[in-house]
This record gives sequence, C-alpha cells and structure tokens, in this order.
Amino acid sequence: MIGLVNPPSEIILCLVSKKRVSIERRFSWLGFPGLIKLLALLQGVFYVVLVLNPAAAEMIAPSLSRVLAGEVWRLFSWVLMPPYPPPSDGSILFSALFTLILLRISFLFEETLESAWGVTRTSIYVYALIICQGIALNFFPMQFSGYLYYLALFFAFATILPNFTFLLFFVLPVKVWIFAMLAGVGIAITCLQFPIFIPFYLLAYLPYLIYGVPKFLHWRKNRSQLQKRRSKFRDAQGPAATSLHRCHECDRTENSDPDLEFRVAEDGEEYCLDHLP
Repeated sequence: MIGLVNPPSEIILCLVSKKRVSIERRFSWLGFPGLIKLLALLQGVFYVVLVLNPAAAEMIAPSLSRVLAGEVWRLFSWVLMPPYPPPSDGSILFSALFTLILLRISFLFEETLESAWGVTRTSIYVYALIICQGIALNFFPMQFSGYLYYLALFFAFATILPNFTFLLFFVLPVKVWIFAMLAGVGIAITCLQFPIFIPFYLLAYLPYLIYGVPKFLHWRKNRSQLQKRRSKFRDAQGPAATSLHRCHECDRTENSDPDLEFRVAEDGEEYCLDHLP
C-alpha cells in the first residue's frame, strides 16, 4: 500500500530545450494527450470484463502462432490486461485493491512525464513500450499482465523525480529511487538465475534503456558534484558556518538534509523541491 507525499505540480521544474521543442513540432501528430490515463481506464474496464468472463483474457493474449496466422492485434492488445488480474479462485478483493491503486498512480506518472517531456515525447515512449513489450511477449511465452508496462513507466518516473517520496503502507516515507533500485535488482537476479530471460527483459525495457540509463548516470554525476561543492563550502566556512541554501517554506538547509535540492522561484526566494511553487 503506497501513498503520496508531494504532488508533482509542486516539485516539477520544466526547462524547455530547443531539442524538445523541435520534437514536439516535428512529431506533434503522434501526440496523444491523456494516453496513459486512457489505457488505465481501459484496463479498469477490462478488469470488470475478466471478473464476469475470465475466458476473455484469451482474446488478447500474446501468441506468435496466431499473429503469424493474421491476428496482428495480439501484438498490442495485451496492454489491456490489468496489472493484477482477478485470480481464478474468485477472491478479487486484494487484486482489485492493488489494481485500483496502481491505476490511480498511473495518473501521477502521466502528469510527471508530460510535464517533463511534453505530450509528444511521452506518447512516443508509450508507443515504443507497447511495441517492444508486445514483441517480447509474443516471442518469449510468459504469463502476461500489465505489470511490465507499469514498471517501465515507473522507471521513467523515478529517473525524472528520484527524490519523490511515497508513503509505504501510508506510514513509512520512502524515496522513489529506492523502489526503482529494488525493482532493478529483482530483474537482475532473475536474469542471473535464468539467463534465457535476458533477451526478453532487454527488449521489454529497450525504450527505457535508451532514455533512462543516460539520464540516470547524468543525475548521479550531478548529485556527486553537488555534494562535493557543499562539502567544500562547509569546510571553507568552518564549523559555525551558515548554510548555502535555505528553503523559504520549511527552513531546511543542505546541512540538515544533504539530499535536498534547491531552486529560486519567481518571487526571488529559494525553495527546496518539496515546496517549490
């Protein structure tokens, strides 16, 4: 069970580059505002369909032989499968609850990705995920669900906002990069135990690997440089030194929380990302 601490509208600072503007203009016809939300709603509808008729899953299941026989829709229809399908024993309480929570969090993913990338780049990323994961699921027969799709969205979200905080079980605050790291470690362990899955995961997460890995390395490099500058500043000022950054809202500094990042808002005051207007 996961809750949210800081809404994306308060912590996202969009810096529009020439490259982003060029992509938005050149491929604007590919933009689909609200695409992630629409897919989430369709998965919610299909969850109800599965409760009423479990055999409906067969209609969208990946199958290479059927694709070659002309049922091309199976390359894409798998995305309608909810992340936690109703179990066969009829106990749908927990699967329905977790599906509802994850579908709701997908709205957060969309707001974050569209704010950081724009509608067109976000749509292209989703299209690429559906195509790559559809091919992977058809060529590597596995039990399928929307879990792969949501994990790829989650990785992108964690790359953009690594310090965003979720409340685990609505109590324990955990930064999103920790969840992403644990998920990545789980995939790595699976690949080490079963090397046959390596091509599957490489293809399934290819869109994220192309975008996310360089961004993650860049974030780690900037974070390391920021910590070195702060340490150098504290050493130069002595033990009684004042802080270099201070949030106008919560009064926290880089001394009280070394992981905090600060920005200057339009009102001329400095804020941490948790309280940036």
